[in-house]
Amino acid sequence: MPDSSGKIPFLPERIRGLERLSLNLLWRWHRRARALLRSRLDPVLWSALRHNPVALLRQMDPSRLTELASDPTFLAELDEVMRDFDHCLASDRTWFREAFPELGADPVAYFCAEFGLHNSIPIYSGGLGVLAGDHCKSASDLGVPFIGVGLLYHKGYFDQHLNLEGWQEGSEEEFNPDVMPLVRLTGRDGTSSIALVE
Repeated sequence: MPDSSGKIPFLPERIRGLERLSLNLLWRWHRRARALLRSRLDPVLWSALRHNPVALLRQMDPSRLTELASDPTFLAELDEVMRDFDHCLASDRTWFREAFPELGADPVAYFCAEFGLHNSIPIYSGGLGVLAGDHCKSASDLGVPFIGVGLLYHKGYFDQHLNLEGWQEGSEEEFNPDVMPLVRLTGRDGTSSIALVE
């Protein structure tokens, strides 16, 4: 059972769909959802926050969110994106179900140390993580029942840059799962783990 309580402390009821949208990485490859998040909320803040919709909604001025909740143009766009988004999630006509109906919906577990899903979840450093992220997206597109199992590090990989003297410097980034597009899942026995919702 996903628990997203506390992720976004203020969001007017009329635009509550933004929370569901931001906590599901389908927005990453859904062109209209991505455009809505990128250009209609706060483009400058979006860029500064590494295109992280959860961090964006948490840091936006509440008066701007209230304004959006009464903007008919924005609401029409949001409603259309949410209808399409819900249709994508509810559709059971997928390649996998049509090609392999006998396999049912038992999920495939995909174990990897890192997943390059999006830069707002910096738990990857390169090739292996990007490949694992591509596998996740492909499985989603094909409708393969698929669960990625990995590690949630407390620090991201360090960024490298050259200083003014030409020396390489690295800076480690600590991150907070509360501002990532992740939710906590609770199992039947009450134990919980951080997970992506898709």
